[in-house]
Amino acid sequence: MGPNLDKLPTQDKTIEIFQLWMKEHGRVYKDLDEMAKKFDIFISNLKYITETNAKRKSSNGFLLGLTNFTDWSSEEFQERYLHNIDMPTDIDTMKVNDVHLSSCSAPSSLDWRSKGVVSDIKDQKNCGSCWAFSAVGAIEGINAITTGKLINLSEQELLDCDPISGGCNSGWVNKAFDWVIRNKGVALDNDYPYTAEKGVCKASQIPNSAISSINTYHHVEQSDQGLLCAVAKQPVSVCLYAPQDFHHYSSGIYDGPNCPVNSKDTNHCVLIVGYDSVDGQDYWIVKNQWGTSWGMEGYMHIKRNTNKNTYGIPTKYSSILGPKLDKLPTQNKTIELFQIWMKDHGRVYKDLEEKAKKFDIFVSNLKYITESNGNRKSSPHGFLLGLTNFADWSPQEFKERMLHKLDMSMINDTMKLNDIASSSCNAAPSSLDWRLKGAVTNVKDQTNDCSSCWIFTAVGAIEGINAIKTGKLISLSAQELLDCNPAACNTGFVNNAFNWVIRNGGLASDYDYAYTAKKGFCRASQVLN
Repeated sequence: MGPNLDKLPTQDKTIEIFQLWMKEHGRVYKDLDEMAKKFDIFISNLKYITETNAKRKSSNGFLLGLTNFTDWSSEEFQERYLHNIDMPTDIDTMKVNDVHLSSCSAPSSLDWRSKGVVSDIKDQKNCGSCWAFSAVGAIEGINAITTGKLINLSEQELLDCDPISGGCNSGWVNKAFDWVIRNKGVALDNDYPYTAEKGVCKASQIPNSAISSINTYHHVEQSDQGLLCAVAKQPVSVCLYAPQDFHHYSSGIYDGPNCPVNSKDTNHCVLIVGYDSVDGQDYWIVKNQWGTSWGMEGYMHIKRNTNKNTYGIPTKYSSILGPKLDKLPTQNKTIELFQIWMKDHGRVYKDLEEKAKKFDIFVSNLKYITESNGNRKSSPHGFLLGLTNFADWSPQEFKERMLHKLDMSMINDTMKLNDIASSSCNAAPSSLDWRLKGAVTNVKDQTNDCSSCWIFTAVGAIEGINAIKTGKLISLSAQELLDCNPAACNTGFVNNAFNWVIRNGGLASDYDYAYTAKKGFCRASQVLN
């Protein structure tokens, strides 16, 4: 066959190779019919492997080999491992961390494995959970960099508990990060072990690891230089397009000869843990999660600096995590953070004077944030502060624009009360999350200069109770209440909002009566509930 599997063996030799392969990978088929079918697939894959290897032009080029999947057809492999990932349509408008700043001085080569921040190769098995492994790998990495301790975290917790992703039917790395931020961390893999199937969420029963939290993440600009500077900071989650060659990858620098040119399709998520060059060919070091019998002990090299999106890197989606802000950065780092924050949140100031004023407020808030986070007690469930959309607002400005005092004395004390906290309530579960039951809409934004929180809380409650009763979750109009109540943006009362909805016989959908964050003419008689 040749040392590089570049020649198709004889029939007898092929049978011998198949028998050795079966023994090595523990294959036992249920009957002779299945064995014959699998042998046919094995021969077809072996032919593809030898033909592809025979075309290799460089000694550094990639080689295909006999992996754990050599008796799987391309269709079977795709169905079990490679699911088309419907990337967020708003990704270009989402916050982007411009990590390829002019100050980026990345080393010529880097391997995060040698720095003790990459866990051992894992195996997602027969479950399309690559998104969970990619996300967990990034979280393990950034926390190891921050704390000096590398621990194995639980992919199974994400598989069970992320309500938005599809479990074994694919998911989204960014949604996994969102869940971890809300949950304030992830459990240890030993405490919440992987089963390769979606189960009941046990997050409330199993404590998070003390060093598993993140407070933010950013999307990396889609360029080789941007991704390089991101990887120079930490291991980075990426989603890419994996063609048939991935099925059989064995070694060498993969250059994606069978990938669609400039494709925006993605079907697999991995972790970039470094980069290097050999004989003038630059490549990424990629950690996969198909076990150590695949690739180079579970890893692969992918060509970089191609100046074209041939095989998914630069990726359609990649993300870099932010460590906890518990130490005040240097002056230069603070300026860099402010510049990144401005771009993340689309801040453009009218002149240098306003920018200088806002920078002073930003620094003051950053100091408060780091001091508060630094004083957090050892519990991993304690709260963390971060750089939000309001990081250049003073406390006074935030209070004036977003928080207005409610005069609760105006609420009638004789109103009927539903005594839901009575002694007869003895069947309440120990934990409950209505998001998991499909009764909570996506997070909304009342936006600046409109104190309409009372409306959003009322609308959320109405959306929830109707979803519970009908099984259908519909986003309802906050704007209709804003326009048709006298309180408007100067704050109001939730009970008055409920009373108006009762009198009106319902609410319009948000699609039919969209939010504008300012009071307008009431159109309740023109828009259907």
